Amino acid sequence: MNSKTPATRKQHSEVLKWPNSFYDRGKEEGKREGNKETAVRLMEMGVDLLIVTKATGLTREELIHLKK
Repeated sequence: MNSKTPATRKQHSEVLKWPNSFYDRGKEEGKREGNKETAVRLMEMGVDLLIVTKATGLTREELIHLKK
């Protein structure tokens, strides 16, 4: 038997719809970290920075920072 009241269930479902939930932010951060790791590997292989920016969505400045 579910002990949640209808009001509690409604609040819970509303929270799950928030666009900036912790889950969504974590998911985006994970994608970003993956793109950074990919960029580093591509640069280590000698791929041109323009191609790396297009492939990862990172800016040239971000790539230069990652090279350091």
